[in-house]
Amino acid sequence: MKLVVVGHGPGAISLASHNRKIWEEEECEISILELKKGRINPNVNIKWPDGNSTSLEGCNITCDPEKVIPDASIILFCNPLNSYPGALKEISNYVTDSLQLLCGVPGATGFDWMVKEAFVGKKRNFTVGAIESLPFIAKKETENEVKVLAVKHQLHFASQPSTLNPQPSTLNPQ
Repeated sequence: MKLVVVGHGPGAISLASHNRKIWEEEECEISILELKKGRINPNVNIKWPDGNSTSLEGCNITCDPEKVIPDASIILFCNPLNSYPGALKEISNYVTDSLQLLCGVPGATGFDWMVKEAFVGKKRNFTVGAIESLPFIAKKETENEVKVLAVKHQLHFASQPSTLNPQPSTLNPQ
């Protein structure tokens, strides 16, 4: 399995490092697709409320979607909501049949419509999902440290099954 986290803030960094802790490297390749090159310090230390720490060791960090999107099984968008449409459009050029789930973390109102618009005229054989919020609250303390302040114990998830032929949205029914 190949998991790609899109974003470069403390939420994306924490999400990638937490998934690296859950999955063995042989089971899951984890990548972070930065929106701007050099925004992630690969040596950052993530401190959790239970006193444990994680890192990005074993995570591939890149700003080139062509390197990580074609083989991705799961893509988690964890970037500012206003950047979703442009980033979705950019990755739509590289998505292949290996993609099973494209998810907004946090989900944005209309995320499914943003995906639909980004994939107009392209094959879309994956599930679109959204999680109400990040599974934790994190903040960047220093250049080398992200601190997770709280972990949420319950999240709500919504999904929409794949559509092979997405159509452009219209507000003008004929």
